[in-house]
Amino acid sequence: MHTSHKQRTALVVDYDPWERWFTTDVLCGLGYTVVNASNGATGLRLLEHYECDVILVDVSLPELGGPEFLRQLEVMDSTRGIPLILLGTSPEGQPAPAEGCVPNPARTSSSDN
Repeated sequence: MHTSHKQRTALVVDYDPWERWFTTDVLCGLGYTVVNASNGATGLRLLEHYECDVILVDVSLPELGGPEFLRQLEVMDSTRGIPLILLGTSPEGQPAPAEGCVPNPARTSSSDN
């Protein structure tokens, strides 16, 4: 019996190249195909072309910032039901429509020194 498995795809939106590389490396190790964006506008364009199973976004994006990116995701029919993971810390007082929040490894380790 042949069973086909759909390749899982993740979108990583982070302006920091090291953070994108690190997150991509971890997700690839978990079996994901990863598409990357360095800003929110590019991330939204990628969502027009890729069917993603999870979206990871830095909450402190420049240009089209993290909060605005999240607002735009909320109104897109194609992203409803896709788990959203925030990278970094959510601004206080702003509820985040996300499954969780993961501290950025580089920022966490540099603050520990």
